[in-house]
Amino acid sequence: MEFWLSYNNFAEKLQLPVPPPEYQYTASNQNEMVNILGLGDIIQITGEGLAKIEITSHFPANRVPYAQYYLGDPYSAVETIERWRKSKRPIRLIITGTPVNLACAIESFTWGERGGSRDVQFSLKLKEYRFIQIKQISITEQITLAVKTLAGRPDTKEQPANYTVKPGDSLYLIAKKALGDGNKWREIYTKNKDIIGPNPNLIKPGQVLVL
Repeated sequence: MEFWLSYNNFAEKLQLPVPPPEYQYTASNQNEMVNILGLGDIIQITGEGLAKIEITSHFPANRVPYAQYYLGDPYSAVETIERWRKSKRPIRLIITGTPVNLACAIESFTWGERGGSRDVQFSLKLKEYRFIQIKQISITEQITLAVKTLAGRPDTKEQPANYTVKPGDSLYLIAKKALGDGNKWREIYTKNKDIIGPNPNLIKPGQVLVL
């Protein structure tokens, strides 16, 4: 079993020379408590939480038989991980022989010496990092979307309640001017038949029509 850390799509990588004796991978769900009348509290699963993993090991200062390879200066590995942490970019953890192949954010990196061996003990806490994909759309698609949005937008312009007939008016012209659609002249005539009379083509200036 090998533990690998990589950065910037494997442009840089670091194998832990001493595999941790154990690791703990925590997967979780996002749960919400909901109170339903007559049933009481229930749990609603709203999504998948971010996985967490913590590994603890050490960078040996000298050649030791249990290390998978000789690292050399243990602080070179410390400096590498610290640089990755400060970059505010994710890294990837791969544990061979297991399903763990995870893009991660470094939550914390704790390190130090003890016992005078010059070995650097460390603990690395990682949390799953999810990449967000934002769809790019062309200018043509943006224009089409804008046109559809405007076409579906309700007409909020306030319509006049009535109209005073002017010389040269017809019901068609009034409907087109006041209601935006000349074909609605029949609606106007229906509402004002008592005023106009039996012939919709005979309207007189000064008549007040209900729209």
